[in-house]
Amino acid sequence: MMLTLQRSDSKVSALLGENKGIQDGDVIRPSMFAIPIELGKRKVVYNTLTAHCIETEKYSWFVNKDELIYDENSPDMKELIASDFLVAKELDEAERYMGVLSILRRTERPKPGYKRYTILPTTFCNARCVYCYELGLEYETMSDEIVEQTIRYIRATGRENTRIHFSWFGGEPLLGEDIIDRICRSMRESDINYSSSMISNGSLMTDELAAKAKEDWHLSNIQITLDGREKVYCDRKRYVAYSGSPYRAVLNGIHSMLNKGIVVNIRLNVDEDNLEELMALIDELEVEFREDSGISIYCHGIYGEPDEDTNDSSKILYDGMDKLCERLEEFNRNRRENRKDNNEMKLKRESENRNRGYYDRRGKLKRHYCMVDTPETGPVILPNGELNLCEHIGEQEAVGTVFDETPIENRDSYIERNRMGKEKCRHCGLLPACTDYTGCPTISRDCYREELIREKRTLITLANEKRLPPVNMRIEGRIIRVTEPEEEYLEANREFIVPSYLKPEETIACAEIKKCVTKRGRIWQTEKE
Repeated sequence: MMLTLQRSDSKVSALLGENKGIQDGDVIRPSMFAIPIELGKRKVVYNTLTAHCIETEKYSWFVNKDELIYDENSPDMKELIASDFLVAKELDEAERYMGVLSILRRTERPKPGYKRYTILPTTFCNARCVYCYELGLEYETMSDEIVEQTIRYIRATGRENTRIHFSWFGGEPLLGEDIIDRICRSMRESDINYSSSMISNGSLMTDELAAKAKEDWHLSNIQITLDGREKVYCDRKRYVAYSGSPYRAVLNGIHSMLNKGIVVNIRLNVDEDNLEELMALIDELEVEFREDSGISIYCHGIYGEPDEDTNDSSKILYDGMDKLCERLEEFNRNRRENRKDNNEMKLKRESENRNRGYYDRRGKLKRHYCMVDTPETGPVILPNGELNLCEHIGEQEAVGTVFDETPIENRDSYIERNRMGKEKCRHCGLLPACTDYTGCPTISRDCYREELIREKRTLITLANEKRLPPVNMRIEGRIIRVTEPEEEYLEANREFIVPSYLKPEETIACAEIKKCVTKRGRIWQTEKE
C-alpha cells in the first residue's frame, strides 16, 4: 500500500497521464526522479518531477534501483506506475520532462505587465564582504531624473489592478532611504497598491526607520545575512567607517523591525570553514530572540572551485548543510512555540491547522529557474537607469533603460544566450531543480543537491516527533487509515463514523474532514467533496 505524504502537481500528473503503455511482462525500473529519503523513522520516496512524496513498503526498490518485470496482478506495481514512481526501462525521462515543462510554460502565460521589480537605489555599501560579487562595481546613486523616470517606467509597465512588489537591493539599500521614500510616495499618490521587501545588512536600521519602513514602504519582510558570531561576522563583513559594534547594531535593528511586525529572514552563508561557527551562532540567536516569532533562519551554500580529484566542490559542504538545516528546523519551530502571545489554546489551534496543511500539502514542479526566465517578474533597475534581468549584475549586460517605458522584448533569446547545457545532467534525479538542466551562469557549481536538502527538510516536518504518524482504525470490520489523528482521540474503542463510499484500507485526508462532534472523545464525520 502507498501512503501519500505530499500530493503531486496536478497539472504535471494530468500531462503524464495514468496509462503508461506498459504491458504485462515488460521490464520496468524506478524513475530516475524517484529519490529515496529517510525522514526520521520513516522511509519515503520523493518524485522530483511530480513533487509527489509517498511512504511505501517497496522502499528497497528505489534504494537498489532494481529492474523489475511488470506483473499486472500486482497492486503495488500498478499504483507506482500510475503515479510515475516506476517507468518503462527504455523511457527517455529527460526528454519527457522537457516536453512537460515546455507545455506548462506555453499554457501558463501570465497576464500582461510586471508584478515585481528589483530596484537598486544605490550601489554604495558600508560593508566590504569578502565574498561580494559586486566588488569592483562602480559606485553610483540614482539621480533625481532617474528616480522620476523609474516611477514613470513602473506606471507604464506594471500589471493593472494588481499589487506591485518592490524588492529593494543594493549596495546597501538603506543608504538610499530618500529614494525609496520618493518612489513609495509616488505609488500612494497614484493609488497603486504595493508591498516591498529588502535585502540589507541591517546595520543602519533604527526604531524610527523601522516604523517608516512598515508604514510608508509597506515593508513586509527583510533578508539579513549573518556569517557567524561577532568576531567572525566583523571579519567577514569588513565594515568601513563604523563606530561601535556593527554586529550588535544589526541585532538591535532586527529587534526594531520585529517590534513593528516586519518579518526578518536571516540567511547564513555557509562554506566549508564556518559550519561549526554557524551552529554556535544559532545557539546565540536562540537566546537573543527567544520570544520572537517573526524571525526565521535559513542557510545558503557559497560555492568554490571543484576539487581536482573528486570534481566535487561541495561534498563536505552538503554533508554539513543537512545537519545545519536540521538545527535550523528546531530553531524555527521553537520561535513559533516560545512567542510573546503564548496563548495555549491559540497555539494549539494554529498547530492543528499547520499540521493539516502539511498533510494536505500539494507539491509543484518548478516552472522557471529564477527571476531571469519568470515572465511576470520585472527587470532589475540600476541606479543609472539601465535594466537588467538578474540581480547578479557584475557580469550581465543591460537589456534596456527606464526611458523605454515598455516591457523587455526578446526575453527568451536573452535567456538562451546564458544557458550552458550539461549533457551529463540528463540522467540526474535532480534535473527538475535545474529546470532545463542548466545552471545560473553567475554561479560556478555543477549540482543542485542543496535543492533536495531543502525539500527534505520541508518534508521532514511530516515525520517530526511532535507530529503523530498515520494510524489504521478498524471500523465495523473495515480498516480506515486516518492521516492525522490527534493524541487525545487515540484511546482504545474510540468510535468513528465514516461514509459508506470508503473502501477497506482507503486513506482519509484531513481536508476531507468536514465536521466533528465532541462527546467525551471526538466523532469524526466525513463527507465526500
